Amino acid sequence: MEHAQVAFEELPTRDVVLWNAMVNGYAQIGQFEMVLKTFRRMEDEGIVPSRFTVTGVLSVFAVTGELDNGRIIHGFAMKMGYDSGVSVSNSLIDMYGKCKCVEDALEMFEMMSKKDIFSWNSIISIHEQCGDYDGTLRLFDRMLGAGIQPDLVTVTIVLPACSHFAALMHGREIHGYIIVSGLAKDGKDVDDVLLKNAVTDMYAKCGSMRDAHLVFERMCNKDVASWNSMIMGYGMHGSGKEALETFSLMCEVRLKPDEITFIGVLSACSHAGFVRQGRNFLVQMKSKYDVAPTIEHYTCVIDMLGRAGQLNEAYELALTMPIEVNPVVWRAFLAACWLHKHAVLSEVASNRVFELEPEHCGSYVLMSNVYGATG
Repeated sequence: MEHAQVAFEELPTRDVVLWNAMVNGYAQIGQFEMVLKTFRRMEDEGIVPSRFTVTGVLSVFAVTGELDNGRIIHGFAMKMGYDSGVSVSNSLIDMYGKCKCVEDALEMFEMMSKKDIFSWNSIISIHEQCGDYDGTLRLFDRMLGAGIQPDLVTVTIVLPACSHFAALMHGREIHGYIIVSGLAKDGKDVDDVLLKNAVTDMYAKCGSMRDAHLVFERMCNKDVASWNSMIMGYGMHGSGKEALETFSLMCEVRLKPDEITFIGVLSACSHAGFVRQGRNFLVQMKSKYDVAPTIEHYTCVIDMLGRAGQLNEAYELALTMPIEVNPVVWRAFLAACWLHKHAVLSEVASNRVFELEPEHCGSYVLMSNVYGATG
């Protein structure tokens, strides 16, 4: 862009097309201050911004989260009649969505007389990211009803919504569409791996490990995320033995486990009662696999010890772990005390939780349960 800027400055006259080239060029390489500086210069020199100028500037506010400035540009677009164009409307939807204004994004979407695949993908993604999985699936159904064919982006957005919503039948339909439409290429390119990882993860989180295993086994290329989905799925649904076997196979093919892998492994040990293996994995994480344990890993082990009734060991680990203990750890320990009706340690844990997070109502509910169970 430095050479482009020099050439731009040397031109005796500059029309809106040249200004747009500079605005969008800076936007594409992430130099947002230069985008806004160029936009202001453009206005100072009496050049009326076009639709392409507006989309370039809106992309900046979408990234920086400057909602007020985004609204100003929206007002300008309305004044100029640019908001009736699909590209400007799509940019406004994206800006409002990334600024967490879902209702504004949806209102903009509904006002569009013509919607393309980017319009649908954007509004569906916004609902998925804000956790409105029901809304995500309803919009997806509307998209199909409008005769718009989903693309790779659409299905990778919608499949996680099926996972969170446990919408297995919806997920199966999307998987079927992927196969029939040819979106799955059975190749080794990144998009194909990401797509099949999303399908595997959907089946695993919906509890259909047989389907997850079938998709996983047919993958030509598996990355760490592929293996993690299977390990987490087996662990989540109580198949601890299968989770650890999958972890062993992952190591055999010389893929390096990451933090998520060990959350899956330790969770599997916790749910299956594999206390000895779980403690060994925690010790070996750094020394054998070069993965530093985080608060999530220690929480899994404390939960594992608590479930197994080893409350003193869990308490000792909470006191001696090299990471500052957070309320989540103490609530996991408090839940174990409730499970085993240990009023003394539960009072210790609850006091720690109240010190760290006095406003959290869940801790009071747990403590009440403990006292109710122990009399």
